[in-house]
Amino acid sequence: MNAFGWFQTFVQDLRYGLRELQRHPGFAITAVLSLALGIMAATAMYSVIHGVIVDPFPYKDVDDLASIFIRNQEQTGARGGYSIEEFDEVSRRSKVFSGVAASTISDVLWMNNGEPQRLRGNHISNNGFDVMGVPAMLGRTVSGSEEAPETKVVLGYRFWVNKLAANTGVIGTTLVLNGRPRVVVGVMPPRFMFRGADVYVPIRYRTGELAEGVDSLWITARLKSGIQAAALEADLDPIFRDLAARNPTRFPKKWRVEMVSFKETFPSGIREVLWIMFGAVGLLLLIACANVSNLMLARSSAREREISVRAALGAGRGRLFRQLLTESLVLGLLGGLLGVGLSWLGLRAILAIVPPNVIPDESEVTLNLPVLAFSFLACLITTLIAGFAPALHAASGDLAKTMKEAGRGSGGSRSMSWLRGGLVIVELSLAVILLAGAGLFLHTFIRLRTAPLAVGVDNRLVMRLPLNAERYPTVERRSAFIREALDHIGALPGVLGVGINAGLHPLGSWTAPVQIVGIPDADPRPVNIHQINAAYLKATGIKLLSGRAIEDADVGARRHLAVVNQTFAERYFAGQRALGKVLRVPRLRRPPIALEDDSFEIVGVAADAIHELQTGESRPEFYIPYSITGLANTLVVHTAGDPLRMAPYVRAQIYALDHSQFVDESRTLEDLIDRDVYSRGRFQLWLMGLFGTVGLTLSVIGVYGLVSQIVALQRREFGVRLAIGASYWHILRSVLTRGLRLIMAGLIIGLITALLLLRRYGLQLGVTDPFNLASISGACGVLLAAGVAACIVPAVRAARTNPVSAIRLE
Repeated sequence: MNAFGWFQTFVQDLRYGLRELQRHPGFAITAVLSLALGIMAATAMYSVIHGVIVDPFPYKDVDDLASIFIRNQEQTGARGGYSIEEFDEVSRRSKVFSGVAASTISDVLWMNNGEPQRLRGNHISNNGFDVMGVPAMLGRTVSGSEEAPETKVVLGYRFWVNKLAANTGVIGTTLVLNGRPRVVVGVMPPRFMFRGADVYVPIRYRTGELAEGVDSLWITARLKSGIQAAALEADLDPIFRDLAARNPTRFPKKWRVEMVSFKETFPSGIREVLWIMFGAVGLLLLIACANVSNLMLARSSAREREISVRAALGAGRGRLFRQLLTESLVLGLLGGLLGVGLSWLGLRAILAIVPPNVIPDESEVTLNLPVLAFSFLACLITTLIAGFAPALHAASGDLAKTMKEAGRGSGGSRSMSWLRGGLVIVELSLAVILLAGAGLFLHTFIRLRTAPLAVGVDNRLVMRLPLNAERYPTVERRSAFIREALDHIGALPGVLGVGINAGLHPLGSWTAPVQIVGIPDADPRPVNIHQINAAYLKATGIKLLSGRAIEDADVGARRHLAVVNQTFAERYFAGQRALGKVLRVPRLRRPPIALEDDSFEIVGVAADAIHELQTGESRPEFYIPYSITGLANTLVVHTAGDPLRMAPYVRAQIYALDHSQFVDESRTLEDLIDRDVYSRGRFQLWLMGLFGTVGLTLSVIGVYGLVSQIVALQRREFGVRLAIGASYWHILRSVLTRGLRLIMAGLIIGLITALLLLRRYGLQLGVTDPFNLASISGACGVLLAAGVAACIVPAVRAARTNPVSAIRLE
């Protein structure tokens, strides 16, 4: 057959398929909706994966961009911050890069209508835009050959829209940033969000010069084409060996240079979860395919006589197979179109529950061409999976046998029954996996929400107080301002206590390994470091168990004292008294802190605060006076009433001390914990719960459809059995038993598969107990109950068969 003849045949099959769907609207609607639900979920999830993982960054040849790390070979972790001298050395001496850019994220002060506002600034090297390779949307960028780059500024798109009302006349105007006038030369495109900056402040970094207080730089390099890993190491190793010889305190004893791709440097915080959820969507799509395939097999049973007649008139098996597969293609296309339309809503729903700060700022999550291409491919694959078995079965049947069975009204062969039963078992087993995942996420989320924090959460106001490095360059000046601010805020009516820290319980803090004087082989794992005032423990509700707390006199005198928590004491002093012991923090001897004395005497032991809310675990931590470094910047204000109502009064006290000092991120501690901790568990629970519910619904439809057809095909048999004395309950039990066999087979296969998957991926799922019996048995119970409910209606219908009507109809 030539191409034109093939096309004519295809059009005929297409028209015939559409007529068949019009003749049986119930079948068509059910099949199309089943496919649409699966394709909707797959398209929405892939659009998130494409925007977050596959193509998250808009920079030119992003795979050629990389970051440089100094990896400590004796401990976990790596250093990615470099001095200006180190950046300058790498820029001048390296031969494997076509460009090396430096940047650092720091607060930038912008006076707007008389009120200081904090901007997120990227102090980027003047060649940074050349390295990233993205032109400005409005105006221009700053180039590596720019004269006086320190007099210019490039705006981020969001800042331009939100703060400057997208004013196109902003080019050429002047903004006073950190007390210096800078001319606006350009506005970057929406997706250029390199390190999430509001403003890009170009600087020509020179060794020996400290520009705007910047002393730590992040290096982003663009590799030359064809550079291999061995060449990278050979080029960079001697450079850093020279730097380490000049300044050994900047390097650990054993280290190596490591290049990390840009995508791996700034990955999404939910990358693993997204892939797992995409796998769950794949299971859901398979359930939809099995459901539609089952529906088509049911239709094939009713059409066996028609197909046999067509075969008797000369239609070959290939021709019949092609026609039936074309009919499934019609279903797939209709389901795909509806699914893509619904995926817009699904995508909005997913983005609404995505946890904050886990997707790169540059990511564009939308239904773009690659996503639509994926959806089209999913439609084709779905069509083949759903339609292949019914088409093959119908086209390869025995003509004489089919005609005889059709003539007797049997309506279906034994092989058809086995095939349909197998598909239902597949649906049920896949649904068990999804429901088990949803149950485990529910268990984890409940455990997360009910975990005892051991810190006070109610009526706590949290504010960030980042001190400008140029206005407060020394420890003494920073500490003096913090002390005055704490005194003023603590005197406000309605304030029960005010604390400050360089971190925040239970969300995080500084970490570093410690050494214990007198214990040479102390545990080298990092511990949490908190830099606090005397009132911090009281303001956060953390109890002192023994010894004494840090006092105001200790803070004022900058005494090297420490209070440790229970877990710290148990790790390092098991069976011994911690009070009076001395700990050392070698990292505090390194720049930029550069303490001469890194030892602290332990004077107290405090109660544990929960850090790992999912498991209820606490990390070892200790507290030192904030005046040691003057780098504490997070206020915790315990109020008598609504914390947010106190925020303006707290800010006013700060402005009264320094009208140019901004205060950032005024939120309640309860809101912060919900945003940064609970939101991720809620995201996983909602998605897996939705997928599990849809999978359960489709599986129940499959069970109901199969049992209903069995009842319809055996109506005469049931009539005869009732006529010769079978009871109502006997028929009911017979049908339910047949349905239960399918359900139990699906449960067993699904349970075994789920346990195998949990053994491999359980911890990556983020669940606390992958083999939680209550969650898994609950999933099985839900499916069993739903499956039995699906069998009851056709079973009751069979038991109520009128023997006379059934026999007469036959």
